[in-house]
Amino acid sequence: MLKLLCNASGNQPIVYHWKKDDFEINSLINNRRYSIINEDKDDEFQTMLIIEPIERVDSSMFTCVATNKYGLAEKTFRVIVQEQPEPPFNVIINEIKSDSLEISWSKPYSSNLPIIEYIIQYSSTPNILNNHPFKEITRTGSETRAYIYDLKPSTVYDFKIVARNLIGKSEPSKIVSIATLDKSKHESNCISILTV
Repeated sequence: MLKLLCNASGNQPIVYHWKKDDFEINSLINNRRYSIINEDKDDEFQTMLIIEPIERVDSSMFTCVATNKYGLAEKTFRVIVQEQPEPPFNVIINEIKSDSLEISWSKPYSSNLPIIEYIIQYSSTPNILNNHPFKEITRTGSETRAYIYDLKPSTVYDFKIVARNLIGKSEPSKIVSIATLDKSKHESNCISILTV
């Protein structure tokens, strides 16, 4: 929940209204999450905008406009909603060899906070009842690729990636499954992806 309080002094009556960016809140469609409370408090008339629950789309400029017969005054609030990042996407595996590969991904929406790190989780398949627990390596938030070493030849691995910012961790990306090459076969730089 977010509460924005606005009060003005001057000749009564003072009339308040609220805007989100350049739109009157009363005219916004689907504004059931917004409520406006006007009250007298300590001989001062004030208004409060309550947003509940607050969502990503509420990252905006909110303006309280107070008017009387002599003019108007405005107070603007800049609201930045911060939450966990979205999951990384577009996970691609290439440079597949018998014991290593390269994994890359696209940076997700970071929710108005820098991504601190990516956590790459991988396990040989199947990962049933945790008999093949996921191993983890990390990369900084500025990186979008990593090399994975010490893999077993002719083995199928599942990969997923999690992003982390100051608020917390994202949901994992979609799992990508890949088979490493047979050690006896020619190792190429082909791309082979199976998405679960």
